[in-house]
Amino acid sequence: QVPPAHIQQLFTRFHTQVVKAGDAVIKEGEEGDYFYVVEQGHAQVSSVAGHIDVVLAPGDYFGEEALVGNTKRNATITMNTDGQLMRLGKDDFTTLLHEPVQKYISWDDLQGLNEASYQLIDVRLPIEFRHLHISGSRNMPLMTLRQTLVGLDSELQYVVPDDAGRRTHLAAYLMCQAGLKAVILQNAGRHYPE
Repeated sequence: QVPPAHIQQLFTRFHTQVVKAGDAVIKEGEEGDYFYVVEQGHAQVSSVAGHIDVVLAPGDYFGEEALVGNTKRNATITMNTDGQLMRLGKDDFTTLLHEPVQKYISWDDLQGLNEASYQLIDVRLPIEFRHLHISGSRNMPLMTLRQTLVGLDSELQYVVPDDAGRRTHLAAYLMCQAGLKAVILQNAGRHYPE
């Protein structure tokens, strides 16, 4: 979904970073500053809570969640081997990779769609969802979204209400990254049931 002109710019904006085995490329809890692609070598993804234990290989990428959500890093990435990474600064990532795939829809436009063609996905916590939500929406908290993406229908369009703040943007981005059609519903809070 990235425009071809942006892809050409990416080749000039990525910078090479040579890394050694044992180097911590990013650390859990730090501010997000770069998006990375593994060009050579292997890296280990781990978290303090132990929820993440993944090995990254050439072609894999990481670091986008903290940039999209404007949050702290949620894992540590440590090189298992010597290698080479390609890194892209936060501003370039936002301009060239994030903003082009982030789509929005108004309430009026949503009302014009066939109800069978889309699903409202509320990514707030269950307690927030129980308190108030748009009628017909399904609660899928952001913290569990990655595990549930594989069960979503690629034929549907997913509409994420913007009332979850930065979580909304990250959820829509993750869905698009997984090959799903996702848009953000603007001014969702105005359409809660009375």
